[in-house]
Amino acid sequence: MHQSAYTSDQITSTWLRIRGDMMKPSGWLISIEGHVVMGPHPFFLHGVAAFFSSYYVFNLEYPAAGSSTLEFIQRCFLGINPERGSKTKKRTTMNPHVSSVRLRITLGIILLSCIQSVMNENVDINTLYRIQTFFHRNYQTGGQYAVAINVPQVQCQSGFFPETNNFLTHDPSATVKPFINPHSTSVYRSRQLIAAGFHVKAHSEYLLMYPLDNSPLKHLMNHNSNGCVVFYTLLSPCIDRCLNNDIIPGLDQLKAYKGIKAFVFTHIYNKDKENDKDTLRTELKKIADRVPLYRCNSGGCILCGEPGSNIPVIDQCLN
Repeated sequence: MHQSAYTSDQITSTWLRIRGDMMKPSGWLISIEGHVVMGPHPFFLHGVAAFFSSYYVFNLEYPAAGSSTLEFIQRCFLGINPERGSKTKKRTTMNPHVSSVRLRITLGIILLSCIQSVMNENVDINTLYRIQTFFHRNYQTGGQYAVAINVPQVQCQSGFFPETNNFLTHDPSATVKPFINPHSTSVYRSRQLIAAGFHVKAHSEYLLMYPLDNSPLKHLMNHNSNGCVVFYTLLSPCIDRCLNNDIIPGLDQLKAYKGIKAFVFTHIYNKDKENDKDTLRTELKKIADRVPLYRCNSGGCILCGEPGSNIPVIDQCLN
């Protein structure tokens, strides 16, 4: 099912395409008749379920190259085991129970639930880019800063376009920016937004995550226990202090949050650019092992790594 180029059989079939290493996939998409119809999404098991369901939802035949594998899944794992009939090309009849309206509706529900579960678990990457752009346009003062938001989930999902009249309406730029000062430990706090600038003895991320039992981040998450929390920092957390210990307990609190969550950065912290890529990769994975980690810049956002994945942080997040 993993192919590097289209073949004539692929063009007329349904294919589950894997991103990254085939043995440790970082994502998947589905193509039908040579056109991508779903994805990319990160969770491979959802891809398998959606891929298999598509044959019944769209009443397609199994491709010759994968028919034995698909029929094995059908009969041994899903219990769709007619006495006669098959969805392979060499058969011409199909058991009516397999192709029944009831079965197709059931599998359609499974397919839709797979799509919805993927949408609900992660922030939409295009919406995330628009949110990061909103931060820069409204809150950036020229130096390092960090902000975290807790907004309704719909504002992190596909199709939302943040503007000052529909997003963080109680946190206008003129109110927030005075708190984002260099060499200041002041923190802006509201129900949906917290923000801080850079201080040599307490970096922006630390200011938002401490004191641990009474931190701005903890209060922010408590305002809506099932919303969407995006923690954004212009510069990646420093290796020497932040990722060595300072913010790890705060990341653990963010990991425990029940709603959508993401940790986002734009640039690598200047001093950390001197480290080799393997060191930087290992340190950033401390974040990705707890919370989905993204890098967003003027070209858009990319997923660097996420909890439960054995894939190392990708190179595009290390430069």
